[in-house]
Amino acid sequence: RSMIFPDHVVLQCVVPDDARAEASVAFDGKHRQPLHRGDSIIIQMSKYPIPTLNRLDHSNDWLSGLKTHFGFNARPRQRPLNDKNTSNNFGPRRPMPGKTNTNEYNSG
Repeated sequence: RSMIFPDHVVLQCVVPDDARAEASVAFDGKHRQPLHRGDSIIIQMSKYPIPTLNRLDHSNDWLSGLKTHFGFNARPRQRPLNDKNTSNNFGPRRPMPGKTNTNEYNSG
């Protein structure tokens, strides 16, 4: 899975000596490199970052940009459930066969 962190985060990833398997790392989804048992990698911001303009502050703009442009941590708003007597995408609701309680419905 992809992970995106703010610029102040420094990560150290270690493959334990007793790991059951080796690991791998890829940046921007390209050029996957193996990490063997005992290997480690430190990931931090470049000494030569790409300059950006900020509307509010760097963290707020960063997280807002991820949500807007990549859909991170975003979910479309769900439509409300239909009233039990109205239609939905599956056609009109009708009582389930063999059920006497009229409050039990099948959407089929």
